[in-house]
Amino acid sequence: MDAEKQVKQIDEIRAILARCALLATKLENPLLDKKAIMLSMDAVDQALKMGKPEVMCGYCSGGGCRACKDTGWVSTIIASMQPGEFDAS
Repeated sequence: MDAEKQVKQIDEIRAILARCALLATKLENPLLDKKAIMLSMDAVDQALKMGKPEVMCGYCSGGGCRACKDTGWVSTIIASMQPGEFDAS
């Protein structure tokens, strides 16, 4: 897996999603449930953040394991939940 490429692609998708959210807030259609739309967009954004490979996996040191789904990488969110002895900082 090319982590750098994945990060770039996820960042591009998140930027598009942010523009869509902005446009959705400006819609003047009483039939649309703006709150539901925004909650759904937020869920997509959170899922993208969770899949952003930013930190080498503290469990396997990049070798691949269940925690990183054999990629050797985890998101910063996942890395922050790893036990202290695996903290890379």
